[in-house]
Amino acid sequence: MPRGVNRNRNRSAFSPEVKRPDRTANILKLLIGKFINIFNSFKTSPRTLNSVRNWCFYKISLVHLLFPKVLRGPTDWSRFEFYAKRVKNFSYIRDPDHLDIALHVYFRIAQLRASPILFPSLQHIRCPSISSNDFLISGICLFLSPSLVAVEMGLVKIILRGEGLGKETMSLIPRFGRLRVLELGGMGKSLRLPSLERVGALSALTGLEVDFINSPIPPLANTVGFRHLRSLCISASLPFIQSFAVNISTDQLDTFVCLSPPEPGFDMKLLVEDVVSRWSSSLRCFGLRLTPEDTEAEELPLDTLKPLFPLQNLRTLSLRGYLMDISDDLIKEWAKTWPNLNDLLLPFLPPTRVRPRMKSL
Repeated sequence: MPRGVNRNRNRSAFSPEVKRPDRTANILKLLIGKFINIFNSFKTSPRTLNSVRNWCFYKISLVHLLFPKVLRGPTDWSRFEFYAKRVKNFSYIRDPDHLDIALHVYFRIAQLRASPILFPSLQHIRCPSISSNDFLISGICLFLSPSLVAVEMGLVKIILRGEGLGKETMSLIPRFGRLRVLELGGMGKSLRLPSLERVGALSALTGLEVDFINSPIPPLANTVGFRHLRSLCISASLPFIQSFAVNISTDQLDTFVCLSPPEPGFDMKLLVEDVVSRWSSSLRCFGLRLTPEDTEAEELPLDTLKPLFPLQNLRTLSLRGYLMDISDDLIKEWAKTWPNLNDLLLPFLPPTRVRPRMKSL
């Protein structure tokens, strides 16, 4: 215990009645400094020491969060300003959904404050693990100040959908070395083979949803990477999809969904055979979808699905936009073939086709 701080005074420092919460923080900082020196004496690794330091100063911040009534006179904003002006480094790590901050809170803060700057002394913003759909740019802008010198972002999920997204956009994606999920739609002619190969080299990427419609890339002849891919949703012509399936490096694909326009003369069964032969031990979800939505329905022979029969662990089967005859007996056969099937999405069938009854389902 620091000199001059007796046990009673230390107890009152943590009491809701204390008039100077900053005194509590100062005492904690003094104690933490001694604590860190002890770790140094044991030759603790820099990484461990940094984790300990971050944990300690996190506990300091909890003092002010757990005792919101420590200041009796000033308003809540005044109390916030007292501490906010001392913040120089801000690290944003997304909370779990049940603890997450509602997005409108950031806008509300901007409305209630005279100045949009939350931390006037801020120098560094660090966002080590976030995704584009929960990364609120306007919220981060509230932190900006003239003293800001560095912004560090580590995106793990990027979603880009739109018409005419340029090649400059594609060039930014490989810079996020820890990217785990990528969704690309509407890239059109900007999606070229060199860009695809750079994305395929991302070692952490496990989920890919990509639209090759209007892309100039021909059917692939060589591997394009994607060694650790587990989920693939691809929109393209059937010949291209087939070439893509045999030219990615992953051996642990769990989900395969293809969206394609009508392709007269193409044998869909060959594509299904290629997919099953490559990932028979890992594939759990399989889907075929005819696009676009207003396309006239195309016949899907039942024989197309036979290569899927050995997949005892199949859990999801999705068939959309196609015409086929699905009888009660066929549903029963599928139930025996795939005992672990949890989700079955069947295409809309007109009254002129054989359709299963609810009893069989």
